[in-house]
Amino acid sequence: MKRILAVLLALMMLLSLCACASPSLEEGEAVKPVQTAEEQTKTAPKKQEKFSVPEDLPEGFTVGFGRADITPATLPMDLGGDAIATSVGDPLYASCTVISDGENAAVIFHLDMKSIPNVFLTTVTTRLTKKFNIPAENVILNATHSHNSPVDVTGSDDASIRWRTKVLPAMDNAVGDALHDLAPAEIYVSKGDTTNFAFVRRYLMADGSWDGIQMNNPCNDTVAHESEADAELRVIRFDRGDKKDIVMVNWQGHAAHGRGMHPNLISSDFIYELRTGVEKELGVHMVYHNGSSGNLNFSDRLGQQKFSNFHGVGTGLVGVVAEAVKNEEKVNPGKVRSAKTTVTCTVFVDDPYKVEGAKKYAESSEGVRPSVLAEYGLISSYEVSAINSRQRRLKNGPTVDVDLYAISCGDIAFFTSPFEQFDSDGKYIRDASPFKMTFSCAYSNGHYGYLPSSFAYPHGCYEVYTTPFVEGTSDLLNAGSVGLLNQLYSAS
Repeated sequence: MKRILAVLLALMMLLSLCACASPSLEEGEAVKPVQTAEEQTKTAPKKQEKFSVPEDLPEGFTVGFGRADITPATLPMDLGGDAIATSVGDPLYASCTVISDGENAAVIFHLDMKSIPNVFLTTVTTRLTKKFNIPAENVILNATHSHNSPVDVTGSDDASIRWRTKVLPAMDNAVGDALHDLAPAEIYVSKGDTTNFAFVRRYLMADGSWDGIQMNNPCNDTVAHESEADAELRVIRFDRGDKKDIVMVNWQGHAAHGRGMHPNLISSDFIYELRTGVEKELGVHMVYHNGSSGNLNFSDRLGQQKFSNFHGVGTGLVGVVAEAVKNEEKVNPGKVRSAKTTVTCTVFVDDPYKVEGAKKYAESSEGVRPSVLAEYGLISSYEVSAINSRQRRLKNGPTVDVDLYAISCGDIAFFTSPFEQFDSDGKYIRDASPFKMTFSCAYSNGHYGYLPSSFAYPHGCYEVYTTPFVEGTSDLLNAGSVGLLNQLYSAS
């Protein structure tokens, strides 16, 4: 009897230890809730035949498509900014396009996520290299930046762990599907006009001051936008003959508007209407790639907007894409090439008095915090958060090394920015590119927060006082991106 009790006690201790262990991001595993046989069949990852890159790539230029559902199965989930998702409005997806020249393959993901944390990028590229022999430099992870997607796929809470456990194998499956879907393709490019779809949300006021999304001044004192929003939408269509075509859309639009109308829903924002509409209208697979849009909104204080909400924007963009492909131009494919560079960015050093205030704010009760803001001249809790974040960065030194990536194939190219960059910088790089069609993939391959254009720093406002980096950093990123694109073009 004593021996039986000892064995039972040992088993109970072992089970307790197992229950307390948390999986690492690299492992991507977690204890799952009990499922019925039917649920297990629905959620089980699809099995793929072994596919080795580059040995199994078909000859010549080919393109493939893969998509997997990454909607969180466990709710509620934190959406950031005091918003909690309690239900699903529309599904979130991981969609990928694989481009191959017969010897080399590149994977370009569109993810219905708010951002791509650096550790998540490393995890995904490590998995893809191990499973498919795809180099890390040949991978782009582009977030749609929907504010109605969970705030962090790398979180340590139970809901985030369960979401990550779903996302990682789903992305593997999407790549596997795309590799098996590779088919000979021709490339067509086109552009569309989205005037009055989106607006720069930073305004010159009647008294000469500047105001942004916090709207500290009355709207009737608004004189003009800080700059004009980039109205150009770009399209790449891969014509695959008997197989369904793949349409890639690149637009600089801020997917942050669903939160206002549906604060407690999981959603991909306007991208849902755009994606489903284009796929129905044109009978294609559609992949959306968000560009630089950190200074944009769909609403306009000057009353120029065409659409009253993000649903209208998404639906309206369907027509823009459909019209664009009527006037497309055929361009040449070529070798799949990739390049990477590192830009050293200098962290902004805050006034010591404000640093003291930010620390005091964090230590104060809710009732006292407004007086702390006033005492130390702090604009808002956002500035407090930014100051404390910069202090943490400065512990590792005054600079941060930021990686930039670019991928090209013949006359088309893609470049990444791991920032919430302003649309003027995305437009500058796209226009300066030597390729016939270049996509701006902001919110991609890392995440470092806002990066205003240099001309915006003297004007202040939300994006300027929350960025981690000093004035002029965007110019360094622009030069680095254009240099990468020129490097790839010279090699083609």
